[in-house]
Amino acid sequence: MFAKDYVRHRLTGDYVTDTIEAQGSMFFNSSTMDWSPELCDVLKLDMNMLPRLVRPDDIVGQILPEAAKQTGLKPGTPVLCGTTDTVMEVFASSAIRPGQMTVKLATAGRICVITEKACPSPWLINYSHIVPGLWYPGTATKSCAASYRWFRDVFGGDYRELDRLASQVVPGCEGIMFHPYLNGELTPYADPLLSGSFIGIRANFGKGHFARAVLEGVALSMLDCLDCLERLDIEHDNHATIIGGGGASPLWRQILADTLQLELVQNERSDSSFGSAMLAGIAAGMFDSPEQAVGVCTRSISRTQPNADMSGFYRDMFAKYKAVHDALAPVYHQ
Repeated sequence: MFAKDYVRHRLTGDYVTDTIEAQGSMFFNSSTMDWSPELCDVLKLDMNMLPRLVRPDDIVGQILPEAAKQTGLKPGTPVLCGTTDTVMEVFASSAIRPGQMTVKLATAGRICVITEKACPSPWLINYSHIVPGLWYPGTATKSCAASYRWFRDVFGGDYRELDRLASQVVPGCEGIMFHPYLNGELTPYADPLLSGSFIGIRANFGKGHFARAVLEGVALSMLDCLDCLERLDIEHDNHATIIGGGGASPLWRQILADTLQLELVQNERSDSSFGSAMLAGIAAGMFDSPEQAVGVCTRSISRTQPNADMSGFYRDMFAKYKAVHDALAPVYHQ
């Protein structure tokens, strides 16, 4: 059972999962939208052990009396199945039509684009959307906001102070560069042996240089992801909704917008719990469709415009970023 399905099982006694969550099980056929006999046979897994498949917005049970006593929820309250956190963030960000994008600055970083079909690639993670017929193939930077948290925890300070110091350093950090491969890297390398690095360190550099280098290094890793999407000819808008805790930093939003050359839209709310509440509203009949739920519930609170003059600067920096990767990768494999 997936984690959310176990919690819901304790509430209702059901034994089901949704067709989006199931896609991450390695036992699912995304073409037939059903469990795969061939994949189950690899492990000699009895398919009768697997949960029944439903849609994310299907009502699958009611709050049991014992669960009501334990939680304070009203007995008989209908419960929908629900689905994965990422698709709920994508939904909450109002990305529900082809070409729309989300840029996620969380523990891991992701750029997801809404498409009308799956886009099989070793560099992408494909899941279907809650809107029937749509998908949200996405890239992945393994240590995104996790890199900034690591820097804070190791070198001290808080995020506001680190942002203040970083804002006093010129773009490019006078030559210092960070690669955020603290746990290897996914897109576009799928290489667990890569390691993080600072290069170009000089004696006159202070803490702000290192802090800004982390922010820029993650942004360049996200540019690696965007380039991957474009090499695969996945069409996208020239703006994206930014989600995740790192998006709270105005400085990081501007660095990312300049690096990606995308307008970044910040919504009032875009977390997975809010998307789940919107989905519950559809299941309960409050909204007729995902489009209506988005129209009623989502509101943008800021827009970060890319500085066109910085495009060439960060592209040149990106070429150096790639060259450093190419030079160091063989060392990490020794």
